[in-house]
Amino acid sequence: MKNYLFLLLIALLIIPTISAITSITNCDELQAIENDLAGEYVLVNDINCSMTSSWNGGGGFIPITDFTGTLDGQYHKISNLFINVSANETITNSNVAIFSRIDGNVIIKNLVIENPTISGTTTGGVKTHIAVLVAEDENSNGNVQNIKIIGANIYAYSSYNYCGIMYGELSSSLIQSIIENSNLFDCYDYGGGFLGKSGGMTLIDSYISNVTITGHLRIGTFTGEAQDMYRLYSKTKGSAGFGLPNCAEDGIYYNSAFGGNCGDAKTEEELKTQETYSAYAPYGNYDFDNIWYINNNYNEGYPCLRWEQGCVPEEPQQQTGFTPTGQAVYEIMNSSGAGLGIFMNFMGQALPVLLLLLSFIGIVFVIGYSIVLFFKHSGTNQN
Repeated sequence: MKNYLFLLLIALLIIPTISAITSITNCDELQAIENDLAGEYVLVNDINCSMTSSWNGGGGFIPITDFTGTLDGQYHKISNLFINVSANETITNSNVAIFSRIDGNVIIKNLVIENPTISGTTTGGVKTHIAVLVAEDENSNGNVQNIKIIGANIYAYSSYNYCGIMYGELSSSLIQSIIENSNLFDCYDYGGGFLGKSGGMTLIDSYISNVTITGHLRIGTFTGEAQDMYRLYSKTKGSAGFGLPNCAEDGIYYNSAFGGNCGDAKTEEELKTQETYSAYAPYGNYDFDNIWYINNNYNEGYPCLRWEQGCVPEEPQQQTGFTPTGQAVYEIMNSSGAGLGIFMNFMGQALPVLLLLLSFIGIVFVIGYSIVLFFKHSGTNQN
């Protein structure tokens, strides 16, 4: 009986340690996040959400409300996601984005969103919060990091306050993020690229390029309202709609050929020179050793963020120290120039599954063995 109880205790201790990470492989599974708002999710591949344009009678993807969990995109893409509020009667709140509202210690990171279309509505009076990623941040202590939005189109129809390409209203930290070739049309008040309005957040180490922001009141390329912004630059115009901080002293730059009201105006050549970004210490001094990099063959020679694929050139693989057999294996795996990377990517995705499977097998074995011991012990007592 002691053996039985001991093994059962081990099983009970093992079961809670199995990670409850949920893999997302398609857009249906992305939508299903609404079924467990505190869950931990990872994208395991790029997902094409073009089919969402026909969902819900043309209303598209339904914004996910009150997310408090974790989403790690693992640098994969969500492409062609579509939301159209005016055709979607199931959207009952005024916040429009993939995540209409986040709260708690939420984490969203390592994600690329390409060619999303977000449309608001002209009915029901002036509403609040429209964006691609997060509409409203409900005073969370979260972190949003390593996000890239490309080719977004957002239509606010003069019906929304707090409009942003990435964020509507932000209370978390937004770190090392990028917006390129995107448009926000006809925001009523507080409209910007990274966000419409600040709620005590920090926006740092990010850049923006080729964006169009139109609206009525407090409209800016970076933000509608500027607060706690450090180390930002724009390849084109650089502006904020309201509450301008010490933009230049905080390491904010824009292209002098396009104009702006927030930051230090520089020529295109100056923006492509590392020395430009070390003029303002401590907050405005860019970290080119750990965060930023300049590659003449990437991002048109402007500074890029090291997490971006292609920003930092890959170094040649070291081939010293192999035995003849090890060298042969190395050469086979790298014969296409990508074999090692494919193998490591496969192992990175497969290893958690293998560990989960082994844990399950171990639990089944322990429970089964415990049952055998129990009945054996019971039989011994009867004899």
